[in-house]
Amino acid sequence: MKKVTLSKKIGWIIVFLITVIDMMVTYSSGGEANPIWGLFVSMIGFNLASLSIGPIVSLALFYLIVKAGGWLIRKIDKYPEGEEIVLTGLALALVTWEVYVIFFRPFFGYLGGYSPYRVIPLLIIPLVFYVFWVDWQKKRK
Repeated sequence: MKKVTLSKKIGWIIVFLITVIDMMVTYSSGGEANPIWGLFVSMIGFNLASLSIGPIVSLALFYLIVKAGGWLIRKIDKYPEGEEIVLTGLALALVTWEVYVIFFRPFFGYLGGYSPYRVIPLLIIPLVFYVFWVDWQKKRK
């Protein structure tokens, strides 16, 4: 059977790099588009030091999400590599987000609006395909 997930080491490296790239893109664009982080950044000032807190907090939240999601997948779906499945999905969503922000947002904006939340359906599409593919691979086993 094919391996359907990234290894934990590769997955966390990708997630770390994407959060750092996102911080650099935010800094180079001159403003935080996310309203939640934007409020925090406006309170303490828009500088590289304040933006570097975001990846640290994000990585801590992502760690908790991967652990909790992995536990659920192990218990409900009976897949022993539950954490790797969640981590691969998270990495896929983050890479999709950064590719959109770097290459497509300058041309399309946030899909006709000013809110980054309008891009969420675009992030969900690759995840749905990934989940179906993982399930299909597991059933072929």
